[in-house]
Amino acid sequence: MRKFILAMFAFAGIATIASASSITVNVTDDIYGNFNGSIADGATGAAAELSWQSAGYFWSGDIDLTDGSNNIIADINTAANDQYTLYALGSGYSTLGSSCVSDSSTACVVATGAPQSLYAAVNSLNGGQGICCGGSDIVVTVTGLATPEPGSILLLGAGLLGLLSSARRLLVRS
Repeated sequence: MRKFILAMFAFAGIATIASASSITVNVTDDIYGNFNGSIADGATGAAAELSWQSAGYFWSGDIDLTDGSNNIIADINTAANDQYTLYALGSGYSTLGSSCVSDSSTACVVATGAPQSLYAAVNSLNGGQGICCGGSDIVVTVTGLATPEPGSILLLGAGLLGLLSSARRLLVRS
């Protein structure tokens, strides 16, 4: 029973680290027109997704918005068709909650809580072409980022120590 309780504390600590209250997207685009949308705190399924078009020169990949620990809290995906979809935590998108790894098709952007232009991220992923026609931009604001409290970190650490202790005892017995 003690092992179960310690495991639950560990998972509760992890769950409080990666979360965001709301996400707002403001797009200015000279080709497809402007878009403004937001995802509210606690949204799930399709309500935790936003889609728009932006003239980004038909690149394919992801811009991952991360918390301060590099955990993905939102993923903007495009598939070489100028259609962009932002997936927030409640959407169930597969990369959410995992660690972000930058490569030739993925940019990791740390969410600050203030409006952030994603022009540089698009530019780095589409061969330096940016977003078409000057004055176009994708601005994302992630507000209400959860900051782990010292008690949560302590709880997480205690749970992990308990799990390691249990695993060590099992290995010693066998």
